[in-house]
Amino acid sequence: ESYEAIDNRNRMNMLGVTSAYVRPFSDGGRLRLGYELQAMNLELDNSVARGPTPQTLVPDPIVSNEFHVDQAVHALYATWEKPFTNKLSAQFGLRLEQANLDLDQVTTNIQSANDYFRAYPTLHVSYALGEGESLRGSYSRRIQRPGPQDLNPFLTYQDNFNYRSGNPGLLPQETDSFEVMWQKRVQQTFYQATLYYRDTTDAFTQVTSDIGGGVFLTRPENLGSSRAAGVELVANGALHPTLRYNASINAFRQEIDASGIPGAVDSEGESVSGRLTLNWQPTQQDFVQVSGIWSGEQ
Repeated sequence: ESYEAIDNRNRMNMLGVTSAYVRPFSDGGRLRLGYELQAMNLELDNSVARGPTPQTLVPDPIVSNEFHVDQAVHALYATWEKPFTNKLSAQFGLRLEQANLDLDQVTTNIQSANDYFRAYPTLHVSYALGEGESLRGSYSRRIQRPGPQDLNPFLTYQDNFNYRSGNPGLLPQETDSFEVMWQKRVQQTFYQATLYYRDTTDAFTQVTSDIGGGVFLTRPENLGSSRAAGVELVANGALHPTLRYNASINAFRQEIDASGIPGAVDSEGESVSGRLTLNWQPTQQDFVQVSGIWSGEQ
């Protein structure tokens, strides 16, 4: 018989500062400039104690650890909107970010810093085809930052031959997204079709390496990249005054580039997914919803 006590204490302090300057122009255009600060201080204290009795519990050093993250993201941004004609308008944007991270693995006394600068441009163009109908094109660069546990270098015991850890040098994953979208609204019915292409770099990839003595360590690395192209169709409207539907289908092709991973091979394939939701409200007091999600092979 054995006993275990788990005490996870997480504390987060956040500070946000936003400022903006907006300048309208006589031709209908508008310029927006601004600065943003997002600062976070996070303390993760995970303690696990085990023992034969509740009075003899002792901390387990292979899983107990304390990890601190100080992150500050400074951003300067500018957007410019302009209607060129009654039907054609565009918006251009640029966001500059400087991220500073200070990491402290208190238990193992490992301190590190991870600083990086990134630029994120955007472009949106809209053209009105007719009453309730429009065509839009866009480009944007998106970011996905690693979570705190992805950065924690503490070696977590899995079994005698396997450990896991985070990677304090892990950089954000970025995706360049290109989209062309057609939209049409007819009274209470809405249709949308989107063609897209997305190119992802520095993707998080779990890599297992031999650290000696037949022991393996698995941790995330920025080795992945992929490309996806597809079409998404969306429709929602009324089948009856009391019955509405919302449906979508997404068909795409994905290519995964494994050139940065020794011994791996590229992969590619097609997939289709979809969903359907029916909302039935026979009276003001009664409401029934039925929904389904279908996902093809990935």
